[in-house]
Order: sequence, then C-alpha cells, then structure tokens
Amino acid sequence: MSTKLVGTGHGRTRLYAIPLLAFCCDAVGTAMAFLAAYWFRFYSPLTQWFPVIHGIPPFQTILKGYLIGFTFLFLIFVGRGFYHFTAGRGYRDDLPLMMKQIFIAWILLIAFNFFYRDDTWSRLMYTILLFTWLASIVICRWFTFRIKRALHHNGRGMLRCALIGKGETAVLLNERLKVLYHNGLEYLGWISVGTDGDLPEKDKIGILEDLDTLRKEYRIERLVVSLPEEEHEKLYSIVQTLTGKDIEIAYVPVRLQQLTSRLETRDIGGITVLELKGVPLSGWRAVFKRCFDVVVSLIALMVLSPLFLLIAVLVKLGSKGPVFYGQERVTIGGKIYTCWKFRSMVQDAESKTGAVWAVKGDSRVTPIGKILRRTSLDELPQLWNVLKGDMSLVGPRPERPQFVEKFEKEIPRYHERHRVRTGMTGWAQVTGLRGQAPIAIRTIADLTYVENWSFGLDIKIILMTFYAVIWGKDAY
Repeated sequence: MSTKLVGTGHGRTRLYAIPLLAFCCDAVGTAMAFLAAYWFRFYSPLTQWFPVIHGIPPFQTILKGYLIGFTFLFLIFVGRGFYHFTAGRGYRDDLPLMMKQIFIAWILLIAFNFFYRDDTWSRLMYTILLFTWLASIVICRWFTFRIKRALHHNGRGMLRCALIGKGETAVLLNERLKVLYHNGLEYLGWISVGTDGDLPEKDKIGILEDLDTLRKEYRIERLVVSLPEEEHEKLYSIVQTLTGKDIEIAYVPVRLQQLTSRLETRDIGGITVLELKGVPLSGWRAVFKRCFDVVVSLIALMVLSPLFLLIAVLVKLGSKGPVFYGQERVTIGGKIYTCWKFRSMVQDAESKTGAVWAVKGDSRVTPIGKILRRTSLDELPQLWNVLKGDMSLVGPRPERPQFVEKFEKEIPRYHERHRVRTGMTGWAQVTGLRGQAPIAIRTIADLTYVENWSFGLDIKIILMTFYAVIWGKDAY
C-alpha cells in the first residue's frame, strides 16, 4: 500500500509525507554522524596524531549516545517548527537556524553525559561529533528539500496564493511572489481594490467586490494584503468577508511609519501591551556582534592577503591612479568615516558629474573594475573598516553624506538605519535590492534587519551573500 503524498483537508492541499521523510532523514543523518565520529576517533588515520589511550569504548555507548542525541534534536526541531514546511520558505532560509539547533542539541548531549557519567567520551570525540552531525543533517535536509521541490515542480502540494494591494510595496510583492513556485507557493495574481496604481494588468484576476467568488473559483488558500493608508478601511471588509473560511491572511505594511520589528506582548502592571519597537542590538548582543566582526575580519585579512596583492597589481596595471579609493560614508549614529575599496573607476571619475550612483554600463568603470564590481571583490578592503569599528560584516548599506541628507528628507524613518553600524553585506543586498532598486524599498529591508537582529540572521545573510555574489546580476 503506497503512502499518499498529496491530501486534501478542508480544501487545502498538503504534502503529508514530507514531514515523515524529514524525520527519517534526521534519524539517519544523526546515526551517520555518530558512526562517522566513532570511526574518525578510533579507527581512522587520525589516531596516529591523537592516540587512543584509554581504549575503545564499546559500540553500545555510541548507540545510547545516538538515542539520547537524536531525542534532543527531534524535540528541538519540533519546537522550532522544522517539521512544518511553510510555503515560500526555502532551504537557505532554514539552514542557519537549523545549524544553531544542532549545536544546542550537541550541548545538551554533553550536559546529559556529564551528569549521567556512565559513559564518558573524550573532548576530541565530542568535537568530531559536532562537525559530523552538522554535515550529515545539512546534507540530509538538503535531500529532503530537493524531493519537496521536485514535487512542487510537478504541481503537488502547492499553496495557492493571491495578492490584494496597490502601491510600491504591492508592485514588489507581485514580482516576488511569482518566483516562489519552487518553494511551494503558487501565485495566482492580484485583486484590484479600485484604483490599481502600477500593478500589471496581465496579472489581475479580479476585483475586491468579488473576493468570495474569486476565493472559490481560484481555490485561494492564502491572501497577502498590502494597502496604502487611504485604503486601510478595506482591510476590515476583507477579514469580514473571509470570516469562517479556511484561508490564511498575511498583512504587509506599506508605510515606513509602520514599524518593521516583531510585534510582541508585554505585561505592565497586569495590563497586556503590544510592544511596537524594541532595541535588539544592545548589551551583550552588541558586544558579541562586535567580537565576531573583529575575529572574522582579522582572519579574513590574513588569509586573503595574497589575493589583495594580486588585485592591487591588476588595478595598477589596468589604469592610471591609486590602488585604493577612499570615500566618505555614514555609519552608526550619523558618524562619517572613510570607506575603502579597490579602485574600479578611472581616476577622478566624479570630477565632472559630482556624487552620483553607478549605473549599468557606466563608462567610468575600468576593464578590471568591471570584474571587481561584478564579483564584489572591490569591497574587500572594507574588512579594514570592519576591524577598525567603522563598519560591521552585516548591516545596512553605507551611503554617502550627500545621499543620506537627501533621503532623510524624502523617506520617513530613514535615519533609523543608523542605529547600527553599516555593513559589507546586508538584508537588502541578498534579497535582490541592489543596483537601481527603489531606495524606499531598500530602507524597508534595512529597518527590518535593524529591528529584528539576531546572530542567526547575520549568519544567514553571510551565507546568502556567497550565492548573491555568484549568481547576482545587479552589481555594477
């Protein structure tokens, strides 16, 4: 008897087998991790450098360790929702947080064995286990996501989604939702609220007055709503129309006055309040982020020094002028500093134009500069800025004082970007908001990062940066 991969419950299409497959992959991956760690420590050539002094523990200890370790991992994964595959989320979205949960399970295993004391492993064994556990689960989860993606490409297990909205944010959402098909989101199109603005007519599926009819006709399972302030009264009408219907509604604020931080409840004197704005990057978190910046930038500068030398020679041979180019930028607290890059344009490139953004096909860019800018290698000297404390590895894009002064007048809450250090990479860059992307939309992404900072988010952005550098098309 075969397992049904596609089910219909309350009109909703689901992949029932994927959570089971993920569970099996986690179980097998954890078993592989323990077996690999056991072999590396006691039977591999590694024993020549780290001899086994106290003998090889019986295999039963590995089996018990596996059962305890996988129990911890399973409970943590269940608590964090890693067996609930949300449509629109991909493998890269979950990877950093998943690695963090594996590390927590590893710590819990060490703590358990410390108090249990019946089976004691060496520190080297635990260290090897951490790396084999991370590698095996990452690989097994990738396998799960590939199967899930293959099913989605065959139209199975898709979540049917439509957009209600208008304005700049709705235009961006209309384009973004189209490319999430491989992550299980089938975008049907947008629903007009009256005056349609700039959304393309070819993607329109109907009008708001026919919402319930459209829901039935297109079997809509999720609505994404993005309305400007003057249309907010229609949000209540939307919710009322869909009351009692099996449909998800997600609301996306369009004004920058709408805070981008997580909404959380707090208790003040017995009164429940909604916290609209917090300060996530303060205290020990700020210290930890700074220590991470210093360590990584220092190691990167040492490791990449031969590449620095090679690029310096190519820049010098490619065109007349200095190797490095320093430019004033604005960072935390509005402080102005000199941001360093490898020179990618002709000398005195702005002598006639003044301060302007680079555009695609910019004639000022040198031949070697085109390569440096396309691969973002021109920004490597900013590691020195990170080490000095002017910048962070991850943060909002640094802008020039002339642009900052202009944007602060035009874009509400733009100055909130400077609550943290600017970064070599950031949430806006890795989500495709580079090049000539509207500055208002970039600002939304920057404020989302500022008000939702976590170390896991930084790691995620760093990992996504490598992908963006290789496949990105908006660096020029």
